Amino acid sequence: MIGNWVHKALCGKPEHENVNFFPDTGELGGPGYVNAVRKSQAICLECPVRVECAVYAVRANERIGVWGATTPTERHRLHHARNLSLDVERFHLTLKKSA
Repeated sequence: MIGNWVHKALCGKPEHENVNFFPDTGELGGPGYVNAVRKSQAICLECPVRVECAVYAVRANERIGVWGATTPTERHRLHHARNLSLDVERFHLTLKKSA
C-alpha cells in the first residue's frame, strides 16, 4: 500500500503532468525510453520523498515506470538489499554525480 508520502511527490504536481514516468518498455534502451527515464529521474532526484517512493516500488515489485528515480532494472538490483533505504540513498548519490 502506498503511504501518505505520495501526496508530497513531485511527479503528481501539475507542472510535471507532461513528463512520462511510465515510458514504453517495448522500446527499452531506445532513445525515446532513455530520454523519458532521464527526464523522470531528474525530477525524482529533487523530490522530497524519493527514498520512500523507491523503497515502496522495490517492496511492491513495481515492474513498470520510474519510481524514486529507479527503473525496473535498478529496482530488481536493489530487491535483496540489507538496508534498502541506505542503498537507495547511495544509488541517488551515484545518479546525481553522473548527471
